[in-house]
Amino acid sequence: MNKAKNYYINSRNMMVHRTSQYNAVRKELIEKPAIPFHAKLKVTGLGRLNSGILFYLEDENGTTYVMNDAMMCEYIDNTDIGIFVEGDWDFYQQGASYSIGLASKKEEY
Repeated sequence: MNKAKNYYINSRNMMVHRTSQYNAVRKELIEKPAIPFHAKLKVTGLGRLNSGILFYLEDENGTTYVMNDAMMCEYIDNTDIGIFVEGDWDFYQQGASYSIGLASKKEEY
C-alpha cells in the first residue's frame, strides 16, 4: 500500500475504510491529515475485505482505526511485542483443516 496524505472519519469518530461507500453522503465524512502517531490500540472487531480481514482497533480516546490483514501481518512480523490472546481453548476440525478456538462451556445437569 502507498502512504496516505489524508484519511476520513465518520460522525461516530470511526476511520472510514472505503470512501466509495459514502459517495452519496460525502459531507458526513471528516477529512483528517494522515500524521503518524503512537498509541496502544485494542482490537475491538473484525470485518471482511473481499477475501481478507479488517481489524478494528480502538485507542484510549474511543477513536476507531481500521487495519487490513496485510498491514497486521507486517506488524506481527516486525515487532517483538507479539499479540496475546487469552481464553479456554479447544481443538476443532472441518475436513482437512484444523484450528483452535474458544472451548464450549459444558452445561451441568
